[in-house]
Amino acid sequence: MYKNQRYTSENTKMAIELDKVLNELYPGVSRGVVQKDEGIASVSSYNQDLHEGSIMVNIGGVENTLKEETRTAKMLAKAIKVVLNEKAD
Repeated sequence: MYKNQRYTSENTKMAIELDKVLNELYPGVSRGVVQKDEGIASVSSYNQDLHEGSIMVNIGGVENTLKEETRTAKMLAKAIKVVLNEKAD
């Protein structure tokens, strides 16, 4: 997430809340929220700046199996549901 985009504040709050919920439900599963400084030419915003509530989530890496990544996606889905339900209240 870039620090100086239109929806940065709202999207950062949402990402931080999602990270918090993930770690409450599944301690240690999230590596945290990473923000990129504006001006890094090789890094794109991935359209996160176009809408409030847009965040990019990476699941797994080269060392993970598809089974592990699928399990993590299910954990993420549960955490997203919690965050969106809290936001709706």
